[in-house]
Amino acid sequence: MEACEYPHLNKHREVHQDLIAHVSSVAENWRDDPSLKSHHQVGVFLKEWWIDHYVEMDSDLAQYMKDKDQVIQQTLANFV
Repeated sequence: MEACEYPHLNKHREVHQDLIAHVSSVAENWRDDPSLKSHHQVGVFLKEWWIDHYVEMDSDLAQYMKDKDQVIQQTLANFV
């Protein structure tokens, strides 16, 4: 995303950082209350987050990256 100068990169990173923070909090709550209800809440949250993220953010990203194959390949080649 960085190599392709994705214009929403900072927001995308922020959303992932928020997810990590939220999951850490939910996991701690679940450790304190390992009930079926709290387990279900974790699953529902992750499912909803993933669907929302994919539909809203990743589909936008996919459209942006559509014609960026050469830049992506060059960037990846630098890591090999």
